[in-house]
Amino acid sequence: MDCNACKQRAPDLVNRFDRSAAIHLEQAQSAHHEPSPHLALVFVAGVTTVVLVAAICVLGLRMVIRAHDRYGTPIFLLALFVFLVLQFKTQALQANANQEHRILLYKQAVSKRKSLATQQEKLYAKVEADLELGAQVFTQRCSACHAWDRKVVGPPYLRVVPKYIGKEADLQGFIRNPVKIDPAYPIMPNQGLREVEILSVARYLLEEGQKRMREMQP
Repeated sequence: MDCNACKQRAPDLVNRFDRSAAIHLEQAQSAHHEPSPHLALVFVAGVTTVVLVAAICVLGLRMVIRAHDRYGTPIFLLALFVFLVLQFKTQALQANANQEHRILLYKQAVSKRKSLATQQEKLYAKVEADLELGAQVFTQRCSACHAWDRKVVGPPYLRVVPKYIGKEADLQGFIRNPVKIDPAYPIMPNQGLREVEILSVARYLLEEGQKRMREMQP
């Protein structure tokens, strides 16, 4: 795969992974702070089971000693109730295990988010401006509202670019997070550009703008 393509895709992939981690983090963190009644329910279910089994044993013993089947129905009902209690206990144990798993996911998500943030910073630091990509972004995004020598929706670039000569980082910051500067023009909408596109179009605007200004000089 082309190296420049890797640089262009890498920040976007990290952002997608980071958003996924943020979703898991929010879900797991919510579960982490919820009180867990499951263990108490398991204890109650266990005690109830012991009591019911003891009652079944007593009734069964009486039925054998007295050779009378009148205890058959109560024993059956108690056995059915024991079965239901055991099912409830199993579900409570499963719910407790799920909550513990969500807590583990929470811890893993925190670690993953920190790791991805570190990787993202490193990737952004390695991204380099690409004039060809910058020209493409200009044609596809910027030219709809801007021209070099006349007002369209936004101001002409030959009026704006000189303010950013020697201040490329400021231009990058404006493209990344636009703010209203000139009250005569509407605020530029955020284009949602990737980092490499921001760096590239900023470099393109500065170099192309200075080239056009030199051509205009007598």
